[in-house]
Amino acid sequence: MIGLDPALGLAIRLFGALLFGLAALHKLRRPTRFRAALAGYRLLPPERVATAARALPAVELAVAGALLVAPGPVAGGLGLGLLALYSAAIARALRAGPAPGDCGCGPGGRPVPLRPALLTRNALCAAGLALLLLPETGRPLTPLDAATAFGGALTLALLHAAVEELLALPLPEGVSGGGIASRAGAGRGG
Repeated sequence: MIGLDPALGLAIRLFGALLFGLAALHKLRRPTRFRAALAGYRLLPPERVATAARALPAVELAVAGALLVAPGPVAGGLGLGLLALYSAAIARALRAGPAPGDCGCGPGGRPVPLRPALLTRNALCAAGLALLLLPETGRPLTPLDAATAFGGALTLALLHAAVEELLALPLPEGVSGGGIASRAGAGRGG
C-alpha cells in the first residue's frame, strides 16, 4: 500500500496553511480591491458580491487552520475543494471573456491579470494537497523530519511567491489574457 511519509505530509500541510492564510490576509487588507476583483468575475449578482467578499477570507482562514490541526485527508479535501472552486471561477471568467483585470489573488498591492497560467498554478497546488488524501505511513516524525518539513514548506512558499510575482507582471503588448500568443502569427493574416 502506498503511504505518505509524515515529513512530506507536514511540509504540504504547512505550505497549504501558509498559502490559504496569506491569501485571506491579502483579501482582508484590501477589501475594496478584492470586492472589485470578485465583481469582475461576473459570477454573482451585484448584491451578493460584498457578502461573498467577506466570506471567502473566512473560509480560507478555516482551511488554513484545518491544515494545521485536522487529519490529512480532511484538510487536504478542504483545500482541494477551495482550489477547485477558484479554478472553476477562473475558467468560467476566461471563457466568458473579456477577463477581469485582476484575479483578486495576488500578493502585495499589485493586481494579477486573469490568465490560464493561474489554472496551472492552482493545479500544481492541488496536486500537492491531493497527496494528503493518502494514508500516512506509520513512521514516527523525528525532530530532523520536522526541520526538513519546515524547510520544505519554506521552499514551496518561496517558489509560490516567485510564481506570483511573475503572474503579476503585465502581459506583453499584443498578447491576450490567454498568455500564449505569437506576435509573428498575428502578422501573417490569421
